[in-house]
Amino acid sequence: MGVGARRPIPVPTEIPPRPDRRRHRRFPVALELQYRLLAGQTGRGELINISSGGLLFRSTSPLPKGELIEVDLAWPTPLDAAQPTRLCIHGIIVRSDAGGTALTIGKYEFRG
Repeated sequence: MGVGARRPIPVPTEIPPRPDRRRHRRFPVALELQYRLLAGQTGRGELINISSGGLLFRSTSPLPKGELIEVDLAWPTPLDAAQPTRLCIHGIIVRSDAGGTALTIGKYEFRG
């Protein structure tokens, strides 16, 4: 190359994966659940994944973003447990579309 000539700029051949910006690790869990909105609507769904900060589940129809929700599910327990353990979660719906309903967890309680 002569004086003043420009070198070609290298072009990456692969796009690096975007970093996961979630603060909490998600765990895939397939469990049936029941939900109740503060407005009174109730329904059933299937848990897709859960973390210490939120969960994602499928239901038959989208739910309103920003709505307070209570989710109740049967948590796996040992076979010799005297009674089943239930996990009750209170949260706020942050997204609901064809991919599922996502909510942040405000508080939770194991019952059983």
